[in-house]
Amino acid sequence: MAQTTARRRRTPADGVEGDFDAVLCVVGAGHADESAVVGRGGVVVGRDPSCDLVLGSPYVDPRHARVSADRGEYFIEDLGSVNGTRLDGRSVTVQRQLTDGAWLAFADVAAEFRLARRSEGDGGGWTETPAVAALQLVLAVVGSFVSAVLNGFLLATAWGQWGVLLGAAVGPVVTTTFTTKVTGEKGRLRAAVIAALSITAVLITFSGVEVVDRASGTALLAGGQERQHSFPWPAARPPPPTPDPTTVTGLGVTAQPDLLDCGSLPVGSAADCAQRVTVTSTGTDELLIDRFEVNGPHNADFTVVGDGCLDEPLATGKTCQIAVRYRPGGIGQRRATLTIHQNLPPPDLGTDVALNGVGTDAAAPPAQVSVTVKLRSPGSAPTGIVTSTPAGIACPSDCQASFPHGSTVRLTLTSPLGARPVDWKGCDTATATRCLIRAIKDTAVTADVTS
Repeated sequence: MAQTTARRRRTPADGVEGDFDAVLCVVGAGHADESAVVGRGGVVVGRDPSCDLVLGSPYVDPRHARVSADRGEYFIEDLGSVNGTRLDGRSVTVQRQLTDGAWLAFADVAAEFRLARRSEGDGGGWTETPAVAALQLVLAVVGSFVSAVLNGFLLATAWGQWGVLLGAAVGPVVTTTFTTKVTGEKGRLRAAVIAALSITAVLITFSGVEVVDRASGTALLAGGQERQHSFPWPAARPPPPTPDPTTVTGLGVTAQPDLLDCGSLPVGSAADCAQRVTVTSTGTDELLIDRFEVNGPHNADFTVVGDGCLDEPLATGKTCQIAVRYRPGGIGQRRATLTIHQNLPPPDLGTDVALNGVGTDAAAPPAQVSVTVKLRSPGSAPTGIVTSTPAGIACPSDCQASFPHGSTVRLTLTSPLGARPVDWKGCDTATATRCLIRAIKDTAVTADVTS
């Protein structure tokens, strides 16, 4: 369960050396009280209730990542999660050291890593700072504002608007210092109170004079009768032009789909994923893809086929496609991430596409797989012909053929009446006139030609 960290005492038995305690705090709406202290055994982050820091997001793995401590240093390690862990915007693929204020992302959940200095008293634990007595604090506040007002008006006659601000700043210093000294308050708290009251008095004085200036239409303080403001005020600037929301200035890129499902294959067999990754240039400058990278627990199962989009300049709105080949190395769910790197400026880390597949028992598959097509038209006679690539089907005359197991079969309708929409059934993917099939089992396809 999530732990709170306010004033937590730690002993040498916690196993973290040095003058700091480490805290992992989840940020964002709905996570205000979710945090965990990093002790000797570290902190495991995940969706499983047994984790030290439990996150409810469905995109977080049951055991997603671990934060560990080693002789006063702290490290983050991803535990093979599907959606990954990022440190300050960069993917965590190996164990990396943490520093104070580092930002972490566990899938879609953000967290901050903090080092809190322990006090020298009480064995290095957390200690309370004495509070200012309520009565003395009220006297300090009242005295500071009274002093600010009096000094401001006295100085205004000689030094104009700057005398007002100087009086507002000096008054709280004198009054608050005297009040806290009498009641015995010392140290950083007193200095913080003095500074806060001085800044507040200056802001209130500035705001009050500005309100009067705007109401009267002229400067209130001496020396400013020919101005609209007692204090210097920047001239209003025209609003910047509104950019076109459909185009990103400079370089921009999108990749679809963001999750590429390569289906099921026996272990050891290989086939191209039926769908390709489409990369689109969405910026005003020319986009250039320079390399691909596949990471994740099963990165060896997925390979980019050919050059894809490499070194192919893309103008605004232009696209290119990337083919991925899937060869499962084990039974069960197989996952990896394809990162597309392009000429975007730092700190761009590339564009990610999740890769999924399933490995099945590597029983010997049949050498040939049968594909059968049934062509149906609105009238009595067919209004076109369905052909296959590789060759074999030319329906309605030849509507059945065998193809090598694991190959990709493309069916295309050609009509003498021009392009005709088709309602395909039995395809892995389909468009208005084309059907793609991964030949891993006997398949029957129906092509209904619509009017």
